[in-house]
Amino acid sequence: MQQDKGFITISRRILEWKYHDSSSAGWLFITILLKANWKTGYFKGQEIPRGTLITSVRKLSEDTGLALNTIRKWLKIFEKENMIKTSYIDKATKITVLNYEKYQQRIDTVTDTPVDTVLDTVSDTVLEPNRTNKQSNKETNNNTYGHSMQNDRKKEQSESWFVSFWSTYPKKVCKKNAHSKFLKVCTSEEKYNEIMDGLRRTVLKQAQYEGTTQYIPNPDTWLNGERWNDTEFIPKSKPTYKPIEISKPTYFQKGFEQKPTEKPNEELLAKVKEMQANMGG
Repeated sequence: MQQDKGFITISRRILEWKYHDSSSAGWLFITILLKANWKTGYFKGQEIPRGTLITSVRKLSEDTGLALNTIRKWLKIFEKENMIKTSYIDKATKITVLNYEKYQQRIDTVTDTPVDTVLDTVSDTVLEPNRTNKQSNKETNNNTYGHSMQNDRKKEQSESWFVSFWSTYPKKVCKKNAHSKFLKVCTSEEKYNEIMDGLRRTVLKQAQYEGTTQYIPNPDTWLNGERWNDTEFIPKSKPTYKPIEISKPTYFQKGFEQKPTEKPNEELLAKVKEMQANMGG
């Protein structure tokens, strides 16, 4: 599979990447971009799409001059950062650059020919008898690119709104479902403000009053029912109870104890019996 001898595009947003100050990480990723297919190719009869590279850790080490362990470390980080996806094909490593089409769009110029060559130059157009001026297509592509950037900004804003919603909602369950539903219903800043205002008036106020989230609906259920339109939560007044006066227990009520009896006087008892006998006689 031959590589394009033209160029690749790199967004300045790469400077916002937390590993941008690592020379080994930057050089390895640029090498992957340079060696990835710029058009569909084949490897041992299998189709390898644009933006994909068939290689190995050892081959990347030879191409970049980096150690094998360094290559393995950064490939794992790239995959964790959703920059690439790795798999294996016939004992080779298959690296797919995610969002390749988004950042490596082919931009037409006025020197484009109906059949683009490897290096699209003025001479290509001059040597092509049926050359076409693609200025109008260029303007269309610019508009498409601008629209794509606008969509990216909207998506970033929506994600930021969801982070704020999730951190505020008192019950942290079903995050994936809540995220999907939130992005569907929260389509504008006005709607975001409505949702957050309703959240504070209802479930947040309820959770603060009750001190528990047991009776709070799950966030995806709350969003699905558009519960931000509910009336404000009004705490119910707690019932007051009149204290019951209990008299002090008596001696015999304490543990149902019986008062002990005194031992009888045997001598006195004998005299009483003697007197009763004399009177009878």
